[in-house]
Amino acid sequence: MRLFFCFSPIRILLLPLMVFCGLAVFYPEVAILPFQGEIQNSRNPEAILQFTRLLFGISAVASGFIFCLWRWLRESAFSTIKGIAGISSHSFWILVILLAALPRLVVFFELPYQPIADAWWYHSTALNLATGYGYSIGGQVTAYRPPGYPFLLSLTYRLLGPNFAWAWLLGAVSTVIVILTTYYIARRQYGAVVARLATIAIAVYPALVLQTGQAMSDLPFLAGLLLLILFILSYFPPRLMHVVIIGVALGALTLTRGVAIGLVGVIPVIWFIQGLPARKLVIASVMLGLAFMISVTPWMARNYSIFGRYVIATNTGINAYIGNNHRASGGYGFGALRLAKGKYPNESELDRALLNKAVDFVSAHPIDAAKLLPRKLVHLYLSETSAVTSLFQGKKLYSPSKKCALYVLTQSSYSVLLILFCFRAFTLSAPANHLQGIQWLGWVLVFYFSFLTLVFFGTDRFRLPILPWMLIESSVFIFRAVERRSGLAGRDKAGAAERI
Repeated sequence: MRLFFCFSPIRILLLPLMVFCGLAVFYPEVAILPFQGEIQNSRNPEAILQFTRLLFGISAVASGFIFCLWRWLRESAFSTIKGIAGISSHSFWILVILLAALPRLVVFFELPYQPIADAWWYHSTALNLATGYGYSIGGQVTAYRPPGYPFLLSLTYRLLGPNFAWAWLLGAVSTVIVILTTYYIARRQYGAVVARLATIAIAVYPALVLQTGQAMSDLPFLAGLLLLILFILSYFPPRLMHVVIIGVALGALTLTRGVAIGLVGVIPVIWFIQGLPARKLVIASVMLGLAFMISVTPWMARNYSIFGRYVIATNTGINAYIGNNHRASGGYGFGALRLAKGKYPNESELDRALLNKAVDFVSAHPIDAAKLLPRKLVHLYLSETSAVTSLFQGKKLYSPSKKCALYVLTQSSYSVLLILFCFRAFTLSAPANHLQGIQWLGWVLVFYFSFLTLVFFGTDRFRLPILPWMLIESSVFIFRAVERRSGLAGRDKAGAAERI
């Protein structure tokens, strides 16, 4: 009864996980049932199945290893965390710089990249902007995606030349912003030790390392989102000028990724959490909405002049249809999408037609649509493959062992994070772990981006705006576990006194 071996929550979880992974080696088709549709539609389903069997085998061995050596691993982890908490600020930031830079340098030199699919679209539109052809693709004016990231990429092409490798420049700047803002936000919420743990975690997180040089809008969007959140926390209560800046910044975020549009309703919730009085909250919310509308109206007016519709982007319908049709899997996959583009005068009309089909499906088959909701969340939260898949697409040949190693690394890293995050969520009911004030911030954003997945479809790419909050809250769980054993509370209180 006294043995930690019997009662450790981690060990209680590891045992069924080890059994599940072991069985999945022999029956992988059952284990990956939620992703069966995507696998069947892939280029090489048999290769994916073999890799999945290998991944489950490695996971079973790793689970058994951790299960047997848990005490030693736990003590080693606790010693490491105490060491991180005890080093000077100067040494900590040197450590962060090294941990962030070294793996990215390895990726830069060892994994040559070429943009295809979505990345090719961003590269092509940025190139057209840089060479004076306007916001177009294939000779046609477009609004398929918002123009924010192609515009930034086109500036680098104008200044430095039309090479997609310059995406590394935007990725590096975005990475610096993500690391710094994660630290300062976490320090405001939970103190210095948690901030250090979360900062190191986000600096070395494998999927973020692999995404740094990819010509995609995801990482710059995350950097802008965290910068906006830090600004909101730093300037409270907000003055009129602050509200206008936030509204314009939110407009710029929406013109980078359309999913930011709903943050117009989320930011007042953040102000409410911070304790803004009701009258000031109403006034600030109205001014926020006005500043936001002013900032996005020129782009929407441009789209109206071309397509006859006031829209941020013309891919809303296709995204809605991918996640809401009779053959939808809950994840990314075109399924029943077989409409001929030639039937519609432009991309906007095609978008409208697909949106109508998605709405008709939900209206006519509400039960089937409801059944898709948990599958969408599974696709959002269960896997971590997009960063590797995007890197290894195209005509270049890559070593199978290199591919396999990166898939195993990214998925295993995320699996550990997901387990810690779930433990943190389960412990929130304890009185000592109740959230207070701005500690609700991350959970509000998690709920918002999860809700968007329920409306459209799930994929781990859409989890990127959630990732910093998962890392922060997982760091809280780890810190509290160490705190109970080694008295880090006093040290963190001293660090908390230095919060900005």
